[in-house]
Amino acid sequence: MIKEEKIRMMTQVAMIQKREERRAIEICGYRKKDYVSIQMIKIWICYTMAYLLLTLIGVICMGNGTQAVSFSRQVLIRIGCIWVVGYLGFLTAVLAMAHQCYSRRYRTAAVLVRQYRQHLMALEDYYTERSQINDSSAGTTAKDK
Repeated sequence: MIKEEKIRMMTQVAMIQKREERRAIEICGYRKKDYVSIQMIKIWICYTMAYLLLTLIGVICMGNGTQAVSFSRQVLIRIGCIWVVGYLGFLTAVLAMAHQCYSRRYRTAAVLVRQYRQHLMALEDYYTERSQINDSSAGTTAKDK
């Protein structure tokens, strides 16, 4: 006979596993510091490529003007300094936001994995209790015969 409690526990475990557990276990497979660092490195690479691409697009657009633009050496140095300061400033802001976001994501995944394990333990305890009850009842009936 199937009990409602057993069905409820199995359904909870299956729902957690289907929705969130796979990704959460993947995230929790790393230490928090490693997970956040890997994600920040990915962000840094993507940000740098995007910044360089936007710079290239800007240079191409400036070069396609009707007049040839010539800059003095001082102006080019100033533009370069502004470019570097802008890159580093935005990079710092992006990495700070990424650190906060991925730290929060790791904590959430850790909670989900903990809940999943608790559900699994409850289900295992239920099965252990049922098997002990069945073993003890089978033992008494064998003695009675």
